[in-house]
Amino acid sequence: MRRLRDPELKARMIRETPSPVAGDGSPLPPLADFFLANVDMVAMRLFRLGRDPDYEPRAEASLGVEAMRDGAPVLSVIYDALLEDDGRALLYFPVYNYTGMNLDVIHEMLNHPLAIPGLSDGGAHVGTVCDASFPTFLLQHWARDRARGRLELERVVKMQAGDTARFLGLTDRGVIAPGMRADLNVIDFENLRLLHPAMQNDLPAGRRLGCARSRLRGDARERRGDRERRRAHGRAARPAGAARLRRVRPHALTVATPTARCARSRGRRERGRCRGGRAPCGCARRR
Repeated sequence: MRRLRDPELKARMIRETPSPVAGDGSPLPPLADFFLANVDMVAMRLFRLGRDPDYEPRAEASLGVEAMRDGAPVLSVIYDALLEDDGRALLYFPVYNYTGMNLDVIHEMLNHPLAIPGLSDGGAHVGTVCDASFPTFLLQHWARDRARGRLELERVVKMQAGDTARFLGLTDRGVIAPGMRADLNVIDFENLRLLHPAMQNDLPAGRRLGCARSRLRGDARERRGDRERRRAHGRAARPAGAARLRRVRPHALTVATPTARCARSRGRRERGRCRGGRAPCGCARRR
């Protein structure tokens, strides 16, 4: 960091013409080269994320406006911003759905009667996103902190619980009612807060304050301190009656269903009993 703060090194680096970063063998799309070639335009929607992240910042908070106000080169302002917090500072660059320099477009989509919350680019950009914080952001920003166009808290909870469970076919959860799973989160809503993102070598990468206790089927399975990073290990939830797929060869899958009958033993093959592509009697169904 001391070397990067050297004024001579900084001046030499911001004078350099950027080399192409996309192309054969690169994970970066051609759009990255377009952004590098138009950094003055990019800086108009480039923001410091800071210790208390603001994901709907105003245009005048951008690094481009700061550079114009101070009469400094855009790259110089970006360079200094990246050196803050001993080089751990992150910059926020909203691209799509931020053309009006606000999240009004997202507000319109969230209010659509068929909208349900989900994750963005699940797996495509797994090294650069922190999707684990999405549920907290929906509660904190859209139901509590947004200056205008907030969503009702009851609607946000319904979207994240009942609507999502119904869409996925998980008919035994998502609402508080007799006979349903009592999977509950106790939230300190007034103190709920996302912490600033940090680079991690594992998932999930989201961090938050305000989740006091979780209950699985009504039992208090764990109690977390506000800053505890302990992860809860669980099982994938499947709709009732869904078939299980097990990989047995690179190009062969065995489907075991609750009512699949074995021709040799004429017995009912239980779901999940298939091992290595064969039922206990030696039969196998491959698809």
